[in-house]
Amino acid sequence: MKKKAISTAIMATILTAGIASTQAVAGILAEGDISVYKGGTLSDTMTGQNPVDEEALLVCNDKCMIKATGVSLVGVTGTELSVKNDQEQFNLLLKKGQLDFILSGAIGKMGFYTADGQYTNADIIFNASMSTPVRGYMHVTADGSTKIGVYEGRMVFDTVEGVKTVDSNNYILLAQANVTENEDDDDNEGG
Repeated sequence: MKKKAISTAIMATILTAGIASTQAVAGILAEGDISVYKGGTLSDTMTGQNPVDEEALLVCNDKCMIKATGVSLVGVTGTELSVKNDQEQFNLLLKKGQLDFILSGAIGKMGFYTADGQYTNADIIFNASMSTPVRGYMHVTADGSTKIGVYEGRMVFDTVEGVKTVDSNNYILLAQANVTENEDDDDNEGG
């Protein structure tokens, strides 16, 4: 009986450790000096390596890195982003700044979102013969538009204009936040 109790305790310990390590692998980790905002209020400042709250806005106070299974993101100082990993795809919201990404075969689809609500989904196309990851970037420009570019590999985006393939050294323009009105239209309305 004593042997059975010890065996059960060992098995429970092994299963608990296995579940905990599985959860750590499935989670998202951040590394660097990062401010965490919830509901528009600073709720925490992280340094070193920490788990990411998927409901929070992360601000890189210095160069920072976000890692999940199949995804690595590196943001420059001042970059504002939020991430969420679900079963279907990895989602990235970039409000401000620039980040580079590396996507491996563990991820097949990624959602890109902008501060003004624009979004696109991309299928990640890997070169199976070389097993190279897709390397690219997302950048919010000074005029409020968002560029998503590919350094290496290929991504296929679902856009409002249809499917767009972006190969190495090319980009798509996702959204432009600031729209200026044509002043001539106001002058001509009175007749």
